Amino acid sequence: MWRIPATAAPRERHGEPGSQAPGLPRTGSPSGSGRQRPLPMAGARLAAIASEDIGRTALGVFRHPELIGETVSIAGAHHTGAEIAGLFTAALGEKVVYRPASLDEYRASGAFAADEVANMFAYYVQAADTFTGDRDLDAVRALNPGLQSLPDWLAQHAKEVVR
Repeated sequence: MWRIPATAAPRERHGEPGSQAPGLPRTGSPSGSGRQRPLPMAGARLAAIASEDIGRTALGVFRHPELIGETVSIAGAHHTGAEIAGLFTAALGEKVVYRPASLDEYRASGAFAADEVANMFAYYVQAADTFTGDRDLDAVRALNPGLQSLPDWLAQHAKEVVR
């Protein structure tokens, strides 16, 4: 399961069927083809990591005593919404479109925890250079050589995040 570090909830299905729960609902054209994920991240890069890589990376930190007392910020990748949509398109074999949403639009969407998620994305966008810049992907890979890329993770789990 890929997660957004720190504040985001896991990509589990919350709410009732048909709710705006996390996942990639089929929307868009009048025929209902294609998938769309509106998120309030503008063109910012999102730091993300597979949840199973969090523990593996922590183990890598524990194996390096020189890191005692240090802050180690981790991520598996930094992708824009459009890049994430392209990776999902490749993994699912059907078009996925990233649609930038405003924070207010997202808050009013009825999505699970919409206020909290909008606040999280506000931080990600406003502090994008720091948020992704603090997460050195090469350093994380040195701690966890098996760190999964989003395409690797999608090869195993893409069907789990669609409904």
